[in-house]
Amino acid sequence: MSSPPKVRSSLVFIARGEGPSAADARNEAYIDALRQMGDGLGYDIVPQYLREFLGTDRIQSLGTYVSDSFVMEDRGIHTCLLFVVTPEAEYYAQRSEEYLAMLSRQDLIEGYLDEALESYKANRDGDALESSLRALLESLSGPVIEERYEPESVLSHAMRYLSGLRLKTAGTTGTSTVRIRAKRDRGILSPNVEDMLVDAVYPMVSIRGEVTEGVIECLTDNKGLLSFTRTNPYMLRSGTITFRVHIPSGLLDGLLEKAPEGFLDSFLETWRETSLSVGYTDKPRMAPALTIISVTSVNADGEEYFQSTAVESFRDMLRTAGAGYYAVVQGEAADPGAELQRLRETFPQRRDFILVRLSVTDYRENLGETYVRADGSAVAVNARTGESSYAVDSFAVASSDDGEEAAELAVALEAKVAAGSIMSLL
Repeated sequence: MSSPPKVRSSLVFIARGEGPSAADARNEAYIDALRQMGDGLGYDIVPQYLREFLGTDRIQSLGTYVSDSFVMEDRGIHTCLLFVVTPEAEYYAQRSEEYLAMLSRQDLIEGYLDEALESYKANRDGDALESSLRALLESLSGPVIEERYEPESVLSHAMRYLSGLRLKTAGTTGTSTVRIRAKRDRGILSPNVEDMLVDAVYPMVSIRGEVTEGVIECLTDNKGLLSFTRTNPYMLRSGTITFRVHIPSGLLDGLLEKAPEGFLDSFLETWRETSLSVGYTDKPRMAPALTIISVTSVNADGEEYFQSTAVESFRDMLRTAGAGYYAVVQGEAADPGAELQRLRETFPQRRDFILVRLSVTDYRENLGETYVRADGSAVAVNARTGESSYAVDSFAVASSDDGEEAAELAVALEAKVAAGSIMSLL
């Protein structure tokens, strides 16, 4: 017994045309049918197929034919309706690469927007925002067919998710230990926002003694809470921590690159408005009144070398970090044991000594430039027992066309590096 014939799926286009005569109305209806078909294919097929279609009621290569037609006249205006059938497989095979790319782009956008909605329903507004922004990046990457996938429309989704977010303090002590709560601002029963990444942006000093920004990502728990505690020793001792809704830097860079000028201004302004700034001042860990820091700088022969440069550079690093209240004195070229004894005799009431020793260890020349390496060590010592509780080594390299200048630059830089290496103690 033979199997039944396969049923081929077909598309039906209903076209309409008007004109002063039946022929004119018929011609307009055929053009309308081709325009509709072209809209679905992503390019204009009227010039390519109009003559064949008008002459034969068919388009041979597409398998298209007119299954029925109807013409009526009202007050001198003729209207023609056509029912045009075309096999689905042959029709879609004609789609342009550009059109297929638009369909693929719309699928991605729709997928991201669906993800955003599901995250929003689960009180994961941060994930909802990120998914909507990924949808926006796709929308900005090329043309789309439907208006709801245009950048302006997709941006409205991101704005809705972002504008409802609120960051509030949930307990502060005036120090850098801060608790924050993330909520969706939607009335009295506003839900907490769960598993949301929040950037904590804080001021810090670089190893070169320049004030810059540090960023750490914090995650809210199932109650919308997060805790921030100082973990970076280079963080300034006083300043302002800014908490903001996390947006991956690569995603934000991509949006700024693809968006027209001014397109994201309102979004970025809302992002800034949803941030929260908290001032802080951290107390010193070691009592400044009981601590002395001794800084000694020597050359390869163990002789004092650029001592004042080293001490001032070290002090400058501490001042920049907000720890300038520690006493820094110039050490002597004697060995660390002799230096410890000298400090005990000079400062008998102090409890803690930090001995910092810098030394120029290497010179290298290349293409008229001299490169100098300076090594450093820092040891924290109990003034009474002589026991050390902390030791760290560091180094720095500087260059100049003058050897002496390169050495002084290396000592100055290593003094800052050494100061940074003991910040966790202070």
